[in-house]
Amino acid sequence: MSDLQATLRLTCMELWSTMFELALLSAPTDDEQTWGWWSRVELRGAWEGTVTLYFGELLGTILCKAMLQIEPENQSADDVIDVICELANITGGNFKPHLGSPVTLAAPTAGKVTEPPDLSFATMILTFQTLGLPVQVVLCRHA
Repeated sequence: MSDLQATLRLTCMELWSTMFELALLSAPTDDEQTWGWWSRVELRGAWEGTVTLYFGELLGTILCKAMLQIEPENQSADDVIDVICELANITGGNFKPHLGSPVTLAAPTAGKVTEPPDLSFATMILTFQTLGLPVQVVLCRHA
């Protein structure tokens, strides 16, 4: 495992523990995994690329309830998007000091997964599990 990979892994694990009181455990990558949501933040500057997070539908709902205190039956797609955008933004923000200086973040984006992600471009793929549900963090460095 590279230093950068270990740093991103630790960043994600600490963030989920702090924000949601959830443990992220390393898990094997499942190419057949079905994702419900994605969120992404672009990094610009000395290091150019993206950090993208993938979650299932249920985990998006759980995170929304934890962060916004909105019961699942009262959540809108915009509520979940707000939460997962913030999670991508904080993940990128906590990771960027390890990428050289200067690095800035663009505004995060998010949405529903409509087709399997193309991970052939990925520099690094980290797969986790929390509450028995998968989470994937994909780092992509742009040339």
